[in-house]
Amino acid sequence: DVQCCFESIDQKRVLEIVKDILKESYYAIHKYDVVCQKGSTIYSFYKYYADSTDDFPNFPIFVRESAQKIPNSVFIDHIKESYLDREVILDLLEKHIKFVLTQLIDLPRGPFGISLFAIDQKKSPASSQLPK
Repeated sequence: DVQCCFESIDQKRVLEIVKDILKESYYAIHKYDVVCQKGSTIYSFYKYYADSTDDFPNFPIFVRESAQKIPNSVFIDHIKESYLDREVILDLLEKHIKFVLTQLIDLPRGPFGISLFAIDQKKSPASSQLPK
């Protein structure tokens, strides 16, 4: 049932799975930009990666590995890492999941009873608590 597929996701189960995956107490979040050219168009992407504070790679090594996937690119390091503890991450995820599913449930149905949607990440209550 396409109309209700997202509404039937068991939120508690998703959070349980993430709790099982997140084993460390703290995680480091590293922000960077990627600028690349495809044809005559230049694209810029704001990105970040997260890892445990023990396994956190240094940026030059990360760029060398990533540049193979995105050739002809420039990586711009934001230098400052942010750190979040496991409980904060789980709290943010729970708020975000509830926000997204609330948005889906409240959407009017389009043609053929299908909801077409786009979630504005900036409106999520979890986005205001992410490190800047």
